[in-house]
Amino acid sequence: MTTVDDVTDHFERVTIRDTRKPKRSKAPQLPKPSAIDSLLFSCSTPTLQPFGDVFTSESFGSLLPGGQTGSPVIRKIGEASYSEVFTVASSSEDEAIVVKIIPLLGESADASTVEVPDCSEAADVVREVETTKRMSSVPGGGFGNFLGAFVVKGRYPQPLLEAWDEFDNGSEWKNIRPDVFGESQQYALVALSNGGEDLEGYKFEASRGWVQAASVFWQVADALGRAEKWTDFEHRDLHEGQILVSAIPPSAPPQPIANYLDSSATAVHATIIDFGLSRLDIPGHGPTSTPLPVEVYEGVGDQWDVYRAMRERIESVNPEPEAWTAFHPITNVLWLHYLVRRLLRSTPSLRKPREVKRSASSAPKKGAVAEKEIIRARSEAAWHMLVAVEAALRLALAQDDRAPRASRKVQEFASAEEFVMWGKQKGWIA
Repeated sequence: MTTVDDVTDHFERVTIRDTRKPKRSKAPQLPKPSAIDSLLFSCSTPTLQPFGDVFTSESFGSLLPGGQTGSPVIRKIGEASYSEVFTVASSSEDEAIVVKIIPLLGESADASTVEVPDCSEAADVVREVETTKRMSSVPGGGFGNFLGAFVVKGRYPQPLLEAWDEFDNGSEWKNIRPDVFGESQQYALVALSNGGEDLEGYKFEASRGWVQAASVFWQVADALGRAEKWTDFEHRDLHEGQILVSAIPPSAPPQPIANYLDSSATAVHATIIDFGLSRLDIPGHGPTSTPLPVEVYEGVGDQWDVYRAMRERIESVNPEPEAWTAFHPITNVLWLHYLVRRLLRSTPSLRKPREVKRSASSAPKKGAVAEKEIIRARSEAAWHMLVAVEAALRLALAQDDRAPRASRKVQEFASAEEFVMWGKQKGWIA
């Protein structure tokens, strides 16, 4: 059973990033009633709750694997521009869930000039809740599992402040301590299942690292392909901080991998999270999307190159702002290329496997020697597969076309769904 200490170890270096432009508030905020009503309608309970009582309430306790408790174990695991992120468990022996706490923006409650943490419009949180609900229902899974949401009011509870003080994100920059909020401040709490550590900080195992990396890649691709088909989904911000990875016990001794989507064989599970910039269709509401902040086009590095590539792909079809509300699954392909490049070139715990020349006349290996040989062969196969995938995606996305595509043997991918079909044809996944 996963303990809170295990969860904390996994999340020690998590820094949850938000690319939206901050909205600094100068005083505690009270959202407009109509906006709060809409948010409450999307929540687990339709009433405003005291912040100090919510974690011991029956409604919240029903979400905890260990059940309701009068003294939950709380740890801060990350922060974003607009939120604080904690884990909550019934006890140190029980599995924890993740709780994202978002202060809400509205009309000023008083004339205080004290600077407070960034706040979000209630309407934006409604979109986040509804989008997370929708994505947690994608057939076949692969996305963060929504558990519930609440709206609370009051000062930050002391147990949360103590956990806030104990948190160290390894950076000199930290959010403003939320004790500056007063009694009138309202917050949204979004509860999610714990999907593991983000890919940015995850350490792959030495013996099966390349097999796990290949499995993470194909699990992400498969989830995107299914979501495209089910809800016209584009993530649009799928960097390594948006992919959670958790190790699971292997089901059997190492064997050649016949299907990189088989978590029981690869001993790893991947989950896609954070849909703040995503585009998807929500039944009864139509398409929903959030414009990318202009500052993401000014960054330097591979991740920022993807934002610029998305803009070029989308606005070359239609330069008007409404073009971003349309469905452009090629953006998922761009992020898949980013992901495979990152796995191959920028993952400290992964090193290129050392190839060993094998003699055709050598006697068959047995026991531990044979198992070691299988492990080495699996690593080599996974690495070579990812290299081939990167080359295929790079050619398919090449912007410098020196010859018409019809005259070149280039596999084209217009969506993650098409890419996954190609992977099945290659025999890498089933």
